[in-house]
Amino acid sequence: MSLFKNNWLSKLTGKNNKVTEERAAKEQEENFAAERAAKEQEENLAAERAAKEQEENLAAERAAKEQEENLAAERAAKEQEERNTSETSAKEEAEDYVFKSWFSRLGIGLSKTSSKISEGITRALKSGRLDEEALDQIEEHLILADVGAKAANELVESLKKEKFDKVDDTIVKERMAEIITKNILSLSQPLEFKQSDTPQVILFSGVNGAGKTTTIAKIASQEIKKGKKVIIAAADTFRAAAVQQLEIWAERVGAELVSGPEGSDPAGVAYKAYDRAIDSKTDILLIDTAGRLQTQTNLMEQLKKIHRVINKKDENAPHHRVLIVDATAGQNVQNQITAFRDAIDINGIIITKLDTSSKGGIIISISNTHKIPIHAIGVGEKQEDLNTFEAEPYARAMLGLEITENKE
Repeated sequence: MSLFKNNWLSKLTGKNNKVTEERAAKEQEENFAAERAAKEQEENLAAERAAKEQEENLAAERAAKEQEENLAAERAAKEQEERNTSETSAKEEAEDYVFKSWFSRLGIGLSKTSSKISEGITRALKSGRLDEEALDQIEEHLILADVGAKAANELVESLKKEKFDKVDDTIVKERMAEIITKNILSLSQPLEFKQSDTPQVILFSGVNGAGKTTTIAKIASQEIKKGKKVIIAAADTFRAAAVQQLEIWAERVGAELVSGPEGSDPAGVAYKAYDRAIDSKTDILLIDTAGRLQTQTNLMEQLKKIHRVINKKDENAPHHRVLIVDATAGQNVQNQITAFRDAIDINGIIITKLDTSSKGGIIISISNTHKIPIHAIGVGEKQEDLNTFEAEPYARAMLGLEITENKE
């Protein structure tokens, strides 16, 4: 083959090879492009799937969170309901405890009286007959319990008129409790304080050792717990110890104390306390006074002066004029009531120390002689040992019967 032909073939072959290479390179580039496009599409699809999965996960999380919140809300509502139920139950239990514990203390406090009367009734009815002899014995034991001769006789006369299908000591005691309750029911009046723009004033009086100071402290504590603002006036200026005792009590219960120098005019202390009560918008002013025998004329005149001074400040004051009497004083209480009523027209009585006396029948005697309300009775030193006087529980406790009065 000639040299020319060889060169031509060589060029042609080279050109063909170049075209082939270019086509191969182009195909390779197209393949790469297709692969990239496929890869990008796959990545896009993967991203879309991931986004969708993420959205589904978020939706699931939101749903789970909402469900958890709903469950938490249900649990909280249930817990609150349980707390409310528990609080209500606790309150009812506390009220029930106070109810039961007071009447339990009342029964124990009057046990010296009830044992004397109850044993006497049991012995009187040993024969199973409520005859004259039995009635005389019952009357005697009532008198020994300080019911008073007149009241005891009237009670026995009422009992005599009753009809009994069967006579035993329990049945007779139940009937006696009903008669006593009816006779003294009108005396049962709680110490109540009216809402007013001016302070409600309570003037306390009584003989030495009757328990005025501690009774005032108990009443102050009870009223402060009800949200009332209380001032105590220490108008017993003759004994420094009396003021010191009131200072301790006032601080303990959260009451303000107004006092004066030892030996100062008690009426002046009461006057100052009233002005302080007006300035401080106090609800209740409790005035303590020196213990005095009803026969001590000068001290009784001093008590009248305190009454006059307060009455000039407010024509309706003192709104309550309360005599504190000691149950152990027996029938002497009758003389005290008469003297203090004549001096300051007392309109309420509180009887203390029923737990230390076998003369718990004095309340029946008071009801028979005086028609002055009995606000409260005390059967111990603790604050909860002073409570509103109620006729039926008292009558039952005095006869040693179970107290089943409904709280309502």
